[in-house]
Amino acid sequence: MQNKIVVRHLQNNDSDKAQWLKRDSRTFVERMNNKIANNECYFVLLNNKVRGLMSYDIVDEIPIVYKLFIDAIARRKGCARALIKQFEEDMQNKGFERVGVSHHGNDLYERVYRKLGYIEGKEECLYKSLL
Repeated sequence: MQNKIVVRHLQNNDSDKAQWLKRDSRTFVERMNNKIANNECYFVLLNNKVRGLMSYDIVDEIPIVYKLFIDAIARRKGCARALIKQFEEDMQNKGFERVGVSHHGNDLYERVYRKLGYIEGKEECLYKSLL
């Protein structure tokens, strides 16, 4: 069976917030509300079930992914790649020329970022030109 992967922004509803908090209980709801309003949070669905999340911040005028999480059951199925590709497309459409990802020493995600063309930057960040 072919896996169906869909990436979408979080919506401002209790269901989406509960799905996020289930995976990241350290998120402050007020901060989440601001990020939802600014379309800075994504879900990835695998076969119609939320299986991961991602959010970014803009630092020194560069969008940087600081949070990426994929459920263990959905790893190695293209979910992280789909999230990053959607992020890159959205940032390019917003006029950004460069994006970054923070890997905090997480080898699992760092390998994905490098396969997608991200290169060494500063302070545990990898960067990619969108030009």
